[in-house]
Amino acid sequence: MAFRYLYNASGGDPVIESFPLAAVTTVTGSMCYFNTAGFLTNVYTDENTVTTVLTAGVTAEAVVNAAGAAGALNQPIICTKDARYRADSSNTADQTDVGTNATLDSIVLVDEDDPVTTSSGVFRILKLQGAAAAVSAVMGSINFGTP
Repeated sequence: MAFRYLYNASGGDPVIESFPLAAVTTVTGSMCYFNTAGFLTNVYTDENTVTTVLTAGVTAEAVVNAAGAAGALNQPIICTKDARYRADSSNTADQTDVGTNATLDSIVLVDEDDPVTTSSGVFRILKLQGAAAAVSAVMGSINFGTP
């Protein structure tokens, strides 16, 4: 699974904006960020790839631009600052993970075992989602720097 939009803390509909996409293919519900060329991308290499400074939002739909030029297509993203998401975690999340900022293990997976205070902590864990003994999903918000 991926990041699934739940609601806005302040109510209302999510803000969806479109930005030029790098030459990549995206799936619905993945984290999107601005690459060094200024295009949205979902390419993930390690926990420092996506930071709060570069985070743009969560993809609202899949876009296939892998064979196209960077900027040829736009990527719609949910960029609501107070949006809440259900996100899969890489391992079993515990109550002690609530209230921490976590990195990502992939473009669609929160690393609940990696609480950080640096700009790599892009997901704020607010609540466990599931039975306490086997929680593999969390509810939280994205720590935005942009747009």
